[in-house]
Amino acid sequence: MKKVTLIAIIICLVLPLGIFAENTDSTKLRANQRKIESFMKNYYNAYNQLAQDFETIDMMDEYWAPDFQVVIYFPFPEYPVLDLQTWKMFLASGHLTIKETLIPTETVIDTRSMKVTSKLKVTHTERNNNELVVALEGVGIYDLEMDSSNNLRIVKMQFFCSNPMALMELYNMIPPQ
Repeated sequence: MKKVTLIAIIICLVLPLGIFAENTDSTKLRANQRKIESFMKNYYNAYNQLAQDFETIDMMDEYWAPDFQVVIYFPFPEYPVLDLQTWKMFLASGHLTIKETLIPTETVIDTRSMKVTSKLKVTHTERNNNELVVALEGVGIYDLEMDSSNNLRIVKMQFFCSNPMALMELYNMIPPQ
């Protein structure tokens, strides 16, 4: 009888602590959700304003981890995988005459695996007159991590385009036939 009473007391003490811990964890997840939402909103704004000019692209280091990688899914035998420096050079040199704007239309955040998936409207306009060159849709998948200062950083981005041939043509990437 003493064992049963002791077990009942332990259950009564531990169970409420477990419920409290669950509530604490779900509060933490909501905070992480908000932090990730805010980070991604700021990222898209910064990308649209800073990531396409040699003078400002280094300001994007606030968003990209030093070991950042990009995989662009083009119809090549092997998908290009770009490191941070190659990505920066591609962006700045590829947007000398055009301006790219990313507009997230749907976003899914997985706080456990620190992944964000965004459906994007991607527009390319002429820099000198704002005339639309091409409008596409795409999907960006972002792997995030916390750095040593507890700031979010993108460590990997995968990009899928609705019309990869139009994007490749825009950036003069059509392979010779």
